[in-house]
Amino acid sequence: MRRPSLPATLGAALVLLASAVLTAGTAGPALAQGVTALQQQLSQTAAERAAAQRELAEVRRRTTSARDRYNVADREHRAAQDELARIDDELERARAELAASEDRLADTEAELDQVTADVAAAGAELDARRGRFEDRVVAAFKYGQASLTEVFANLRDINDVIVTSTYVSAVVESDRTMVGEMAELLADLDAARARAVELRVEAQRERDEADRLEAEISGQLVEQERVAAEVRRTRTSLATSLRQLQEDADALEEHLKALEAAQEQIEAALRAALEAERRGRGVGDTGTGWLKPTNGWMSSGFGNRVHPVFRTVRLHAGVDLAAYSGTSIIASRGGTVTFTGWMSGYGQTVIVYHGGGVASLYAHMSAILVGSDSYVAQGQEIGRVGMTGTATGPHLHFEVRIDGVPNNPCGFIPC
Repeated sequence: MRRPSLPATLGAALVLLASAVLTAGTAGPALAQGVTALQQQLSQTAAERAAAQRELAEVRRRTTSARDRYNVADREHRAAQDELARIDDELERARAELAASEDRLADTEAELDQVTADVAAAGAELDARRGRFEDRVVAAFKYGQASLTEVFANLRDINDVIVTSTYVSAVVESDRTMVGEMAELLADLDAARARAVELRVEAQRERDEADRLEAEISGQLVEQERVAAEVRRTRTSLATSLRQLQEDADALEEHLKALEAAQEQIEAALRAALEAERRGRGVGDTGTGWLKPTNGWMSSGFGNRVHPVFRTVRLHAGVDLAAYSGTSIIASRGGTVTFTGWMSGYGQTVIVYHGGGVASLYAHMSAILVGSDSYVAQGQEIGRVGMTGTATGPHLHFEVRIDGVPNNPCGFIPC
């Protein structure tokens, strides 16, 4: 989060202070104009403070609303996670039931194999008994107990043999037992076959039900995971908004402190301007024209731009000349140093007054090489490039002000 930039009123106040102080002995009208401008800047600063306080109140209101929405989203997220865990448990139970069904299916198939083997054995036994029975019939024919033609003339299958009373009366009593055993064997064979069909149907039904249950719960799990992911994204987005709002509130509070400091400095400048009227001083030889204060390329020009912290359009009162940290900074013109030191978002700053209400400002320095109230010649080294204050990279912020009003530096130096 960037620190809030120095209010324009603060830089203007200091330049006007320099103008008022340094022209007191030779430019009475300029001093009066400077005092008037300072009074206007004081009024503007008060208005900006009021606007910042309103903006802070609105940010706090939005923060409270965002926190409430985040708390709701957080509860929904926990509920979604609980539901996800519940469905996951159901899926585990369904999978366990599927495994149990598969075990029962394996048992059923084993039983089916046994029944199939039993059917085969019963068929073999039936064939053997049928052979013996036919031997009996042949024997009866030989001994005159029954006519083979009469026995088999109207029979279609072995069941007719069992139920036909004419045939039963023709065989010896001992054959009755064999016929009964064959009838029981046929009944057992039919029952085994029916059981095999029943087992197959039951096994398939259990498997189909287990598959259906797993598919249904798996679908619920996929849907719940989608819902949980959406709730999680919403909660994350709200958390980011809440954090940004809190950062904005912190920045606004810092900005308000800077505005309060600006008011104090403007008030001090007004007092100093009145004192300067009594003593006055000059600036000496300022040199010819203007020099570019450092080697570097212009990374940001003069004019309105979107404020990097508050995302509102504000005036960028100078130009930024990007250069390596430690690059030399020279006085663009000769004059008297009226300010050196830390200036809120400007960082390490030097202000040089050139006379006639004209001053230049050099900001974001890594080192200051001149003292306040000293005279510097045009081209004299006054500091080094840095990135103190509000800066995202090493550069020199350079301003030119006339009677406290920012002018485009590109009208004075080559850009």
